[in-house]
Amino acid sequence: MAKGDSLDTEDKVRILRSLAFHVHRKRPADEALMELVEQELRGTRRRVYRAAAERMAESDTLGALLAIGAVSDEVACVLGPVIDDGDHRLLSNALNRLADWTEQQG
Repeated sequence: MAKGDSLDTEDKVRILRSLAFHVHRKRPADEALMELVEQELRGTRRRVYRAAAERMAESDTLGALLAIGAVSDEVACVLGPVIDDGDHRLLSNALNRLADWTEQQG
C-alpha cells in the first residue's frame, strides 16, 4: 500500500477518541467526523482522508470510518446498529473501547 493510503495505529486511536469525545458532548457523529476529516485534510495531504471525505458526502459515518481504515468490516457490522440507535452515551463508550482495543493491538 502506498504511503498515505492508510492510517497507522496512533492515528486510528486519535480519530476514534476524538470522535468519541464529540459524540459524548451530544454532537452528531457524522458532523463531528466530517470536521475531524476536514482538519486532517488541512494539516496533511493524505489520500486516505480525501477518500473519507468522499465517503461522507455519498454515504455516512460508518462508510467514512471504513474508508480511513479506522474500523474493520467486522467492527462495522457491530458498530452500525449502535450508530443507528442514536444513543450518544452508548456510541461514545463503544468508540472509546474500540480505541482502547486498537491501541492494545497496535
